[in-house]
Amino acid sequence: AYAASKGAIVAFTKALAREYLLQDVRANVIAPGGIDTPMNKNVPLPLNVNHRLFDNLRMPNGRFGKPEDVAGVVAMLASKDGCFINGDIIRVDGGVHS
Repeated sequence: AYAASKGAIVAFTKALAREYLLQDVRANVIAPGGIDTPMNKNVPLPLNVNHRLFDNLRMPNGRFGKPEDVAGVVAMLASKDGCFINGDIIRVDGGVHS
């Protein structure tokens, strides 16, 4: 259900972007990777997991994202600098999907 809901959000956003394009309304999806927040501090991993390998797969750049990393993208999209970005998925994941 989680993956289906993510797909639905993307489809809904793309439909909104096209529907309201001529009214100067933009819609984009921000898809953050692992962000260092209190919610993620105590997420347990199974005992048989190689933590170093797992972290390298989740964080190829060596760290979790910070809330400020996502906030910068939000600010850019809301500014004049983001005026030509519409109907897109912007991944803020430190290269996980690269």
